[in-house]
Amino acid sequence: MANGILLVLCLLLLENYVMVKGQDFRLDSQDLKIGGSLKLTCSSQSSSIDHWIIKKGQKLLIKTDPNKEFVDPSVSHWKHTENAGSLVVDISPLACHDNGTYVCIIWKGDVKNESKPLDIYVKAPPEKVEIRSNFIILADKEYEFNVGKQIHLICDSEVGNPPGNVDWFITDDLSLKSFNHITENVSRLGLEPIATSCQTRQKISLKYYPNREMKIAIKCSVNNTVGEESFMRIFNIGKFFKVDYHCGALCYYS
Repeated sequence: MANGILLVLCLLLLENYVMVKGQDFRLDSQDLKIGGSLKLTCSSQSSSIDHWIIKKGQKLLIKTDPNKEFVDPSVSHWKHTENAGSLVVDISPLACHDNGTYVCIIWKGDVKNESKPLDIYVKAPPEKVEIRSNFIILADKEYEFNVGKQIHLICDSEVGNPPGNVDWFITDDLSLKSFNHITENVSRLGLEPIATSCQTRQKISLKYYPNREMKIAIKCSVNNTVGEESFMRIFNIGKFFKVDYHCGALCYYS
C-alpha cells in the first residue's frame, strides 16, 4: 500500500515537472521604442499553474496567488492577465526604466521552473539639440561676424538610446538643401548619462574661421537607429561698421 502511494506521488511530481519544464517566456516585438507598448507572455504546457512570478533581476514585480496577489508599485501601470496555461503582461507606455533582464517563474505543486533570462532594451530618439555660445542671446536672431573672426559654438544634445553621433554641418546655400560635414576644429566633450532617463547627453564644440563675405547656416545634428534631431543658426559674414568716437570715424568690428 505504501509503495503504491509513493508511486502515485512520484508520478504526480513527474507530471508536474514535465509540465513546468515545458515553459516559454517571450516578448512580441524586438523593436522597442520609448512610448510604445510591449506584451510579455509566459506560458506552460500545464493549464493549472498554481502561481506565476515575474522578476527583474532579483526584484519581485508580479506574483499571482489566489490567496494574496502581489504587484510592485513601480509596475502598477502594467496589466496582467492569467489564462489557461499562460500569463500575459501588457507594458504601456514603455519607459526607460523598463530596461532590464526579466525572468518568469512558474509553480505547480512543489515544483518550480525559472525561464531563461529575457532582455528588454528600450530605444529612444535624440532630442533637445541646442547650439549655444556666450554671444547668443535670442533664439531666432541672425548674428553678424567679420571675416576672419572666430565663431565658437557648443552643441548640447540628448543623443538617444542607443547613443547617436553628434556632428557639425555648414552651408552657404540658404535653400538649405545640402550641407557639408565639418571635421576641422571640432572637439567632443564626452558623454554624460542622464539618471532620470535612458538618454545620454553629449557636448561637441566648433571653432570656425570664416574666410570670405557670405551668409552661412551652421547646423548641429544627431541621429541614432531610432531618429534624428538637429538645430541650426544663421550667420552673416562680412565687413560691418560702427561709430567709434575714440577713432572719430567709422571702424570695422573687431
